[in-house]
Amino acid sequence: PEFHALLKQDPNYARALFSIDRGTKKPRKDIAKWGDARAYAAYFYDALFDGPGALPEQIQPADAAAALRAYGEVYNPADDRDAWFAAIKSICPALGFAPEVREYKQNPDAYKGHAGDVSTVIRLAVTGRQNSPDLCEIMRLLGAQRVAQRLEAAAREYTRQAQQR
Repeated sequence: PEFHALLKQDPNYARALFSIDRGTKKPRKDIAKWGDARAYAAYFYDALFDGPGALPEQIQPADAAAALRAYGEVYNPADDRDAWFAAIKSICPALGFAPEVREYKQNPDAYKGHAGDVSTVIRLAVTGRQNSPDLCEIMRLLGAQRVAQRLEAAAREYTRQAQQR
């Protein structure tokens, strides 16, 4: 009932969230039965969102917080997928991350990680998960204000974690 009420509040929003990555040659198949829908869509609703997810072992909390704050400065909700990922790559060098995976693989000791790791940190902040449908589309649907709030909340949480170490 709680989930149904959320969906019913804005049917267009609900249709949009369930449409992400569905109209492609290889549509996502995250929902096998209706009982899976709430878990699939929880991060789209503040009332169900659990907050940022746990960082992968190779990402330090202080680095995650710095990445989220840097990304918050360049995030543009109007960006298409290519511009969105270019923005992520643009912040990598200053943070000590390689903008290209190829660069990281050639010299892993020179970097803290790569652009994919930074995008994972952003995904964890916005969805609470390491895997999700198209993050650029998710962020567009959530809206700039909610994305900014989640980036900042996750940055605060990761900063708190770094201070406890």
